[in-house]
Amino acid sequence: MSDFARSSRLGATSSASIEREQSSRTKQSTPRWATLSIALPAADEGWLAAFARGFFRIAEQYGIELVGGDTTRGPLAFSVTAIGEVPPGQALRRDGAKPGDEVWVSGTLGSAALALAYRQGRLFMEQIDAAKVLPALYLPTPRVELGVALRGVATSAIDLSDGLLGDLGHILERSNVGAALEFAALMARAGFHPNAPLALALIALLLLDAELPTPGVPRAGQPAPATG
Repeated sequence: MSDFARSSRLGATSSASIEREQSSRTKQSTPRWATLSIALPAADEGWLAAFARGFFRIAEQYGIELVGGDTTRGPLAFSVTAIGEVPPGQALRRDGAKPGDEVWVSGTLGSAALALAYRQGRLFMEQIDAAKVLPALYLPTPRVELGVALRGVATSAIDLSDGLLGDLGHILERSNVGAALEFAALMARAGFHPNAPLALALIALLLLDAELPTPGVPRAGQPAPATG
């Protein structure tokens, strides 16, 4: 992964994960500020320039101001805290899902996990096919605009960083509801590469990815066939 892609991914995933702050447990905040802490084994101007281009590309795209952080010498490590705001009473929380809600997912499930398997040599794909999924791994798109549009429409929402099962499970636990997912329908909508083995498909669809599932959305996104 290039330094530009690494920092772009860092900024993008931070922008998409504001709800993971323990104090709010909300989603659909508008990102405003961020702090960035970096540990570097040694100073490298070329590396830092490429990293900064990627990070500030995302920051400028979403109007995020870098307001603090820290640098230190050590094994390469990054830490970003993203801070946002939401109008009073409009926060989409994890505990808002209700019986009868449908589960919808933005984008295409499994792309990031398939790209990782391809890069690790666990899955063969032609370059033209790989080019379709690699951006999901290296340059993910924060669903900021979609999140804002879902205010007053969805009952709950969360970003997918731990996979569909793990992150949907957070909503179900906090909302005290259950859900039934139709795996065959998920597979059909994911558009999996024919070389992908079933075990990898299971991991890609359910355990690893980066999208936005939203219960109770009648008009937006791609339905993940499920019942509340």
